[in-house]
Amino acid sequence: MLVDFHNIPSEVDGVDTVGQSFYADPASFLAMVRQYKFKVAGGQLTRLA
Repeated sequence: MLVDFHNIPSEVDGVDTVGQSFYADPASFLAMVRQYKFKVAGGQLTRLA
């Protein structure tokens, strides 16, 4: 099984990502999203990226 996990910290470069609205500027928000890839096989979890 392959799994992608998307995460954004509560603060990036001094920007409060929780309290600030990114409705009008979704590209700025998406640029801060971190993506992690994992593989689950044989009962083992392996981070791919």
